[in-house]
Amino acid sequence: NASISLPKHPNVEYVWYTANAMGARDSSTRRDVAAPGLFGPMITSDKSLWGGDFTLDFDLEKQYFGTTGSNHGELLAAYFASIIDFMPSASKAAEGFLRNSKANGTLPSECTPEIAARALHFPCHIGPWGFQSYDRSIYNHWNGELAALIFIQRWEYYRDSVFARQHIYPLLDGLTAFRRCSLVRSAAGGSYRYDILDDSAHEGFIVNNSIIAASFIRRIF
Repeated sequence: NASISLPKHPNVEYVWYTANAMGARDSSTRRDVAAPGLFGPMITSDKSLWGGDFTLDFDLEKQYFGTTGSNHGELLAAYFASIIDFMPSASKAAEGFLRNSKANGTLPSECTPEIAARALHFPCHIGPWGFQSYDRSIYNHWNGELAALIFIQRWEYYRDSVFARQHIYPLLDGLTAFRRCSLVRSAAGGSYRYDILDDSAHEGFIVNNSIIAASFIRRIF
């Protein structure tokens, strides 16, 4: 078994070991089974808090951030499936969001029908196998972008062009299409800028130009 010792960097060592322990801890790492929810795979009650669903504003992703760096990319199969299977629902959610934006007069002129048709918008909570969670909350528009970080890590560590073409590119294309249809362009000192309206700085705290949203947008573009 592999091991490391990083006494000067205990947090890095912790992430490495928790990522490697995942194979023994989580039975739900295959493509055909559900990824671990908010309580992990060890559910002991039929009524676990938060529905035991997949919370995309950090909780699902945090279990997987160390897997590629510790060379255990095979443990990501159930995570990828959870996001990929939900993409049709994310497409419908984007359609509804952009329809409301058009009705409110806030849809950017550069949002062509072709771009809008590709857009993806993920809620904060999703279920396995493409199902909706009972909690349909949005409150962050960057849920999909945070979920995409694990896909980007997969590419950066493995350079798997087949997986990238089949799964990473369609996800990033849909997320960037949504942002092209939701960022608001405005004049700024003889030039212009794009503003991020009504997004979250953290859960339930809605602001404009959230630095969290800006960092994720920069990452996917």
